[in-house]
Amino acid sequence: MQKRFKDNDLDLLLNLIPEGKEHSIQGRDLMALTGWSFRQIKDMIKELRKTTPIISKVDGGGGYWIATKQEEIEEFIFKMQQVINTHLSVLSYMESHLELLKSFEENIVNYETNV
Repeated sequence: MQKRFKDNDLDLLLNLIPEGKEHSIQGRDLMALTGWSFRQIKDMIKELRKTTPIISKVDGGGGYWIATKQEEIEEFIFKMQQVINTHLSVLSYMESHLELLKSFEENIVNYETNV
C-alpha cells in the first residue's frame, strides 16, 4: 500500500530542507518545525526523493539537505550501496541459520517417528 501525502505537506517539508551539505537540517528540527513524527518525515522524504535529490547523513550530527553537487549524490549512492551490501550479508547469514534450524527440526521429527 502506497502512502499518500497532501501536496501542501510535501511542499512545506521540501521548503524546510536547505540546499547544500553545509546547511543541512536535522530530523529532530524538522519534527519540531512541523509537528510530524520522524517516521512521517522519513516517508515524505522518500516520496520527495522521486523528484528531488535529498541527501541524508547519519554520522557527524546527521541531517538532510538538497544536493547541489554531483559528488554529494555519488557519495550518498556509495554509502547506500554499503548499507545494502551489509543488509544482504546479514540476510544471507540468517537464511543459513534458518535452513540449519529447519534441518535440525526435521531430523528430530524423523528420529521421533522412527523410535
